[in-house]
Amino acid sequence: MNLSSFVTQADAPLVSSAEFAANTIGAAPGIFGLTAGGASAINTASALLSTRYDEYLAAKSAFDSAVKAKASARDNFANVFTTYLQQSYANPAVTDAALASIGLDSRPSRTVRPVRQPLELVVTPSTNGYIAAKWKRNQNTTATTFVLEQLSADNQWEVIWVGTRIRVELTGFTPGVRETFRVYATKADQNSAPSNTYTIYENGGNGEIQLAA
Repeated sequence: MNLSSFVTQADAPLVSSAEFAANTIGAAPGIFGLTAGGASAINTASALLSTRYDEYLAAKSAFDSAVKAKASARDNFANVFTTYLQQSYANPAVTDAALASIGLDSRPSRTVRPVRQPLELVVTPSTNGYIAAKWKRNQNTTATTFVLEQLSADNQWEVIWVGTRIRVELTGFTPGVRETFRVYATKADQNSAPSNTYTIYENGGNGEIQLAA
């Protein structure tokens, strides 16, 4: 190739060609009509090119990794934020003003039919710490959100699950420990009356479950 084509090769072949040429010239600069100083200058320039190319490859690899890590972080944030903020939208105690304060739209205003009290809540515990809760929809639409609550040690109802299903399996419950649950339906700004309460291990750790009065 001509001299112009030689020095305008793509980076990888140029680095390889430059190293070979520099070594060849350095071994016998006289046959190329060059002094030892000229051969040394070519060798120095070739070595610098090789070093900077290696640094470029390392930086490019780090950049590519950073781009992938950033994309993964975006996906993770979108998933986590959507999951939790759906609960916020479903919770009637969260105001539209609160949603607007973080840049979210208020709930759409529309006429919805009244929500109905979920019926026949049943909670079945298992020895591996899971509970399986189910209830009847009672004519609520498939878009209706249900809120499952657990009675805390200080006798307060705490939300433990929000969703549109009428069956849910949750973990983290100690076998034999008495716990009480209820569920209510919510849609837009409407909440239904809560279902019956249901207590597991009503009599302690003997494995019994009981429908609370």
